[in-house]
Amino acid sequence: MRANEGRLRPWGLKRALSVQSPSRDCSQTCCRDPAGYHGCSPSTDHDCSTASESYSFAEDINFVDPVHYGLVKRVAVVGCIGAGKSTVARVLGERLDIEVVHLDRLWWQPGDYKILGAETIASHTMPSDEFRQLEARIVAGEAWILDGGVANIMLRLARADTVVFLDHPRWLCLWQLLIRHNRNRPDYPEGVQESIGWLWLLVKWIWRTWPSERRPSVVAAIDKHAGGATVIQLRTRRAVRAFLDGVPRPTPPGSPPS
Repeated sequence: MRANEGRLRPWGLKRALSVQSPSRDCSQTCCRDPAGYHGCSPSTDHDCSTASESYSFAEDINFVDPVHYGLVKRVAVVGCIGAGKSTVARVLGERLDIEVVHLDRLWWQPGDYKILGAETIASHTMPSDEFRQLEARIVAGEAWILDGGVANIMLRLARADTVVFLDHPRWLCLWQLLIRHNRNRPDYPEGVQESIGWLWLLVKWIWRTWPSERRPSVVAAIDKHAGGATVIQLRTRRAVRAFLDGVPRPTPPGSPPS
């Protein structure tokens, strides 16, 4: 994809949205995902908490718009808990007419239960090896939009032609986490609810674990595995709205092409 293939209108969002086209060379190697909500294990390549951001996004918000040319087929939506990954994935799926897969919904077992903590994860989630095999089969497909956590993120990044990184501040993720609490959401099976204790664990995760461990690991994983993708970094809700507004809406049947 070439940097001159399209442009998203600026609307004064230089610091909020930036894009990197696919030619990066990362000196860091990192697949770290501390054992946690997705049952994965850390690697020992290096300490993600001190990993540098070896990629640098553009200063302006030029957006490589392959959507207009029908080139987007596989989109990985990544970011913190509460960043709005499922919502962005759903809207992109509607606009691009591509199947959306919410990985967390597959990871949690269906049923009527309340998430309490580690004991619920142990008894009501898919085993890590089985989940990795499932995700590998999904990303082998020709077209998809995936949102999910850091577990197995390298599988998505290696196959994606577009990566949408919702890099929101912690306070925004916390606010969105609180207002969505126990509402019907696409990333949980029907009937699954969050306990107050689980909500508190997520709050601590967003405030402590995301900036010190998980965000650096996402940055390093993008560097290492998404070399062939266009990376779109969105830092504010306004930037998200501007980005989605720039994605063409599907043409109604019988309408002349625009």
